[in-house]
Amino acid sequence: MKIIIIEDEQVAANALINLIHEVEPQAEVLEVLTVVEDAIDYFHRNDMPDVILTDINLGDGSAFTIFENVKVTCPIIFTTAYDDYALKAFEQNSVDYLLKPITEEKLKRAFNKIIQRPEKVNNEVLLNQLLTTLRQQEKKYKQTLLLPIADHFVPLSVYQITYIMAEDHGAKIVTRKNVYSVAQSLDKLFEELNPEDFFRVSRQVIVAHDAIKDMVVWFNGALALEIEGNEEKITIPRRTVKEFKDWYTAK
Repeated sequence: MKIIIIEDEQVAANALINLIHEVEPQAEVLEVLTVVEDAIDYFHRNDMPDVILTDINLGDGSAFTIFENVKVTCPIIFTTAYDDYALKAFEQNSVDYLLKPITEEKLKRAFNKIIQRPEKVNNEVLLNQLLTTLRQQEKKYKQTLLLPIADHFVPLSVYQITYIMAEDHGAKIVTRKNVYSVAQSLDKLFEELNPEDFFRVSRQVIVAHDAIKDMVVWFNGALALEIEGNEEKITIPRRTVKEFKDWYTAK
């Protein structure tokens, strides 16, 4: 069994490789791809593997962007942190998924499904149905965050936020007046914010649409953002610039 892994967290990718070797000792991991752009390029230049294991949320976008640009004819197993309601969409559309944290038992069950289903997979239909179902789930995003500070909670309107930056043990939330350090991870905070109003420019930074004052083109096609209340510019890598521009002009 030849496998491609799409995962932007190195620790998670290594753990998955170890699990694969435990479950299927003869399996061969051909490549670990970490960003959408590289994955699209890889599939355009190489033959399909026997199975793709992919996270949904990658550092530079969604795995669904890959499958909108590449005709994939092998089984896809998503690794996901979606809630139970969203998982029903996967089940209804016969697309396999593994809910993190992934265990040997879960992986073995997913591989057994593939072995028992040797026919060619029509991913185009399945993925279109899945995307439609997921988009119909109108998630209610937070308008106010309750920030645990010392022995009390501070209510904060999300519209006061200018940007959020990852820290060693959580995140730094910057508003037009204050700075708050919280224990929540950037991943968790981003899940609670409306993606129409906030954009994750990297693994370390989330910016608010209304707080962007200026954009400067840098070398190698990167883009530097001037954010209200931040003296230093925040840089968007070249591979993310198009997605950022589409997001910014869509509002």
